[in-house]
Amino acid sequence: MRLVWQWIWADCEQQLSGLAVALMALLIALSVNVGVGTVVDSFRQSAGWDLATRAIVRTGGVPLAGVDFWVPGTDLQATTDGDGVMQINIPKSQMAGAAASADQMAAGVFNDVGRTVAFIRADQTAQSIAALNNLIATAVAAAKAPPAASSVAQTLVDNLVLVQAAAMKLLADVQALQVPNPADVAALESLGLQFASTTSNGEIVITARDYPGLTLTVKVQ
Repeated sequence: MRLVWQWIWADCEQQLSGLAVALMALLIALSVNVGVGTVVDSFRQSAGWDLATRAIVRTGGVPLAGVDFWVPGTDLQATTDGDGVMQINIPKSQMAGAAASADQMAAGVFNDVGRTVAFIRADQTAQSIAALNNLIATAVAAAKAPPAASSVAQTLVDNLVLVQAAAMKLLADVQALQVPNPADVAALESLGLQFASTTSNGEIVITARDYPGLTLTVKVQ
């Protein structure tokens, strides 16, 4: 029995030597990876970006070169190379701010529509006119300068166009001292409710300039 234990111990001791070498190699590999990662992160931060988004564009299995991509409303852009590959380097904090800004706009429109509807239903003419004009101005401004980057920017603009039309119809009635059609008021209220659920979820969109349907959604928050 003693011989058996001596053999087991000797065998384990021999294996431990090999395991020690393997563990040392693993630690060295991990150190190298961490070092490289730190260098890359430092370089990205000094270069002004910390998220690289890469895509390959093919048509019929053939790489498509010369396709221009951009983050709408920004100067972030890239073009596919001969292999159909493009890479856009994104400053996450800046783009996260853009996504949050679009969400704040949606929340603001939701609140503005709610106040406007309340003024109209309370027959507060002066307040109704001011609130309707504010909604129209917001829609016009968004159409001229859409929110940058956010994945819901286009949805915001499209819904604001509808809000503008509804607000202009109601404004004509209120300015003429006519009682607005309750159905028109309800329609504006319904449009406003859509903004309550309009959120980017911390995402931005990258789109091909000449191929609007070709888009990428990137999480930045």
